[in-house]
Amino acid sequence: MAITTTEIKKQYTPATPTNSFPFDIVYFEDEDINVEIVDSEGITTSLTLDAVNNGFSVTAVNDNPQNGASIDTTETYTSGETVTIYRRVPVTQENEFVRGATLPPELLNTSFDRGVAISQEINETSDRHITTPITDPDGLNYELPVVELRKNKVVGFDGTGEVIAVDVGEGGGLVGVNTTKGLVSNSGIVECKVDDSTIEFDGQGIMNIKSVGNAEIRTNAVGTDEIQNNAVTTAKMAEMVGDSGDGGYVLGNMVGAPQSPYGVYVDGDTTLAANSQQKLVTQGAVKEYVDTKFTGYESSDQAIPDLDIDLTVTHGLGGSPKWSQCVLKCTTAEHGYSIGDEVILANDYGDSAVTITVWQNATELGFRRSTNYFYIVGRDSNSHVNLNETNWRLVFRAWK
Repeated sequence: MAITTTEIKKQYTPATPTNSFPFDIVYFEDEDINVEIVDSEGITTSLTLDAVNNGFSVTAVNDNPQNGASIDTTETYTSGETVTIYRRVPVTQENEFVRGATLPPELLNTSFDRGVAISQEINETSDRHITTPITDPDGLNYELPVVELRKNKVVGFDGTGEVIAVDVGEGGGLVGVNTTKGLVSNSGIVECKVDDSTIEFDGQGIMNIKSVGNAEIRTNAVGTDEIQNNAVTTAKMAEMVGDSGDGGYVLGNMVGAPQSPYGVYVDGDTTLAANSQQKLVTQGAVKEYVDTKFTGYESSDQAIPDLDIDLTVTHGLGGSPKWSQCVLKCTTAEHGYSIGDEVILANDYGDSAVTITVWQNATELGFRRSTNYFYIVGRDSNSHVNLNETNWRLVFRAWK
């Protein structure tokens, strides 16, 4: 059977627990199949060809390895894990062809296929090697020095781009590097001392400077523009205000105190009973206090009643109001008044012939008049004018 693809491996990242994986690549023996698992922490485990003990089994498709196989693992693998299945054919030639003997086509094809398979595997491996560009000049030497000359050294490149072995010190640093400081630059090479008192790195490669002194920040190098409010200022605030643990502090000044910042407590007290110069109240607390102290009522528009008839509305304030009013509200423009204009009424309003009474009690607001006409001063004249009562409405308001 011809090998028409260069693929030698399959890789899976299961979304749900899985233990069966298709491998549609030509192989020759079960031992040619290899399985490796990389877990969520990046740890690689190589499975063995064992259908019982933490391994895997190989089942050829239609009993023919040329069609690939189903790879079944004894354990299930799921999200965060990677399953890599690949072919690795031993670099051997186990067939012997005798002069004058019959050449079985199947055996001959298998021999050729093994040779191609081995070439594919070598090619796949070389694809993962570190290489130099084909455009590099001819004649460069990329050979490493012998073992004695490269011990305790790292791979580097000289001025021509050729491979060299660079000396390192006993502690693992480059020779000539000053390791007494935290982080410095020496002839274009960044040097650092990594220990418990200067610099350390966490598991994600993040560098932590142990103290500002070790960082040797130049005087006046950091201004207010470089300080992030949510990083430094907030942390410093917590230190300065001496938070007791229940929160609710801001940075401020007491009345009459020096200009140095002081921790001022933000209180949610809705009674406003305290007289402290070291507390602030929240907007919500002030609103709740005002709402409880000043409960208001406003009626809907009311038609002006006829002579000697009480007009009453229920205010629902739970007691006699501390302040109330009754207004004439213009609904159709006349006498210089516009729609929405209001005239505040008072008892004995107008001339002696026009008497009205606005009254209140614990449950109601009321209005009564002694005449069947209404005089007010017109805005477009200097004299009393008799209102067209259909153009006006009464509105009551009260506060407690």
